[in-house]
Amino acid sequence: MSDTEESSESFRFRNKSVLAYFVAKEIISQYNDTGDTTALNDIINKACINICTYILLFIIYLTDKTVILNSILQYIED
Repeated sequence: MSDTEESSESFRFRNKSVLAYFVAKEIISQYNDTGDTTALNDIINKACINICTYILLFIIYLTDKTVILNSILQYIED
């Protein structure tokens, strides 16, 4: 791989689920590091949009923090 400006290499995920998995991992990591729920709340608010549904699914699968799950449940109840 080349780091030059002339390089036209790019990365793409073959499946949106793979992208959603890594986004979910990053959102969980941000929450664990900073306690910031901005990204999580954004995903919850946009859960009806295709990729956000997958991201939310992976967040639920990957997290062991009940605070994150409670945030999701609180949104559903409201």
